Amino acid sequence: MPSTEQRDLRTLLRHRHQFVRMRTRVQHTLQSMALANGLRRGDSLWSQVGQHALQAFPLDPHASQRRAALLALYPGLQKSIDDLDQQVSEQALLHPQARRLMTHPGVGPVTALATEVFLGDPVRFEKTRYTVQ
Repeated sequence: MPSTEQRDLRTLLRHRHQFVRMRTRVQHTLQSMALANGLRRGDSLWSQVGQHALQAFPLDPHASQRRAALLALYPGLQKSIDDLDQQVSEQALLHPQARRLMTHPGVGPVTALATEVFLGDPVRFEKTRYTVQ
């Protein structure tokens, strides 16, 4: 059974994951609206210039309301994710296994902390019925 601390850290990681999924859905919807109106900017759509371009093209009233609502949601979701990222980074630094995992190239605080709190102590995987030949 995971400890109370591990369950709380799992909740933190799941909460962050939910916000990332919501932001992704907002981004995909706005990207779709942009592409449907001939605006092809790729990742630069999320820059300030891209945001102004998104707001500039004319849309029918309901589509315009939808765009406005999504554009209003986006910064709030990003701020929440940034705050949660900060919390995850702080927690990862408090856990020796997570700190050790972060020494590997490409492993950041989210992956390191998730590996520690969801998989647990790797020693529990030492014994196996199968032998590698």
